[in-house]
Amino acid sequence: MSVREPPGDDNRRAHRRFGLSMQVRQIGHRQVDRASDVSLGGMFLRTSEPRPRGGCVPLRLVHPMTGEVIPAVCQVVHQVYSESGEFLGLGLRFANADDLLGTRVRELIQDVTGDDPGPLSQEATFEIDAAEL
Repeated sequence: MSVREPPGDDNRRAHRRFGLSMQVRQIGHRQVDRASDVSLGGMFLRTSEPRPRGGCVPLRLVHPMTGEVIPAVCQVVHQVYSESGEFLGLGLRFANADDLLGTRVRELIQDVTGDDPGPLSQEATFEIDAAEL
């Protein structure tokens, strides 16, 4: 797998992104979405359902090799549209990226890519109160 940084990104991201793809299930929704550009800090979620910036998205990540389900709560950082205005998906960051979630996402990245994603940056994570869900 390759690490993908878009042109002009200036490496401002706290975590390396990996071009792996996996199934994601949004809690309370039937459809199965796809995640890509996964990092310790978040991911891109290809979905047909726009969510407001700053909104919470509870998910279940599905490990592409083992089928293990990893629960996570994310915050919408941005909505992504094509040049023609078609909605493509959401840029998400992980909330409450404690040791358990960080370890599970790290292991997922290592299993699929064979690469070490590096350290978890605490500045890139944030806390969400369960009442916000």
